[in-house]
Amino acid sequence: MECLSRLLAAHRRHIGTSRGSRALGPFRQDVLILRWFRERGCVHCLARDAGVSQAIGYRYLHERIDVLAEKAPDLHQVLGRGSR
Repeated sequence: MECLSRLLAAHRRHIGTSRGSRALGPFRQDVLILRWFRERGCVHCLARDAGVSQAIGYRYLHERIDVLAEKAPDLHQVLGRGSR
C-alpha cells in the first residue's frame, strides 16, 4: 500500500496540489479506494467512514483509478510479454 500512496503523492506533486490541501492524505485515500475495490461498497458509505462527502469520495475514487491506469501496461506491452 505504501507504493500506491507514493504514486498518488507523486501525482499530486505533478499537478501542483498544495500539501495539506486535501481532506484525505494519500494513505487514507488509498484505504478508501482499496475498500471500494475489495468490498464494492457504496461510495457514500465509504466516504462517510473516511469523514468526507460523497462528492469528494467519488473524486478521490476516479483520481486513484486514473493514477493506477497510468501505470498499467498497454495491450501491446502485455502481448509482447506473453509472446516471450
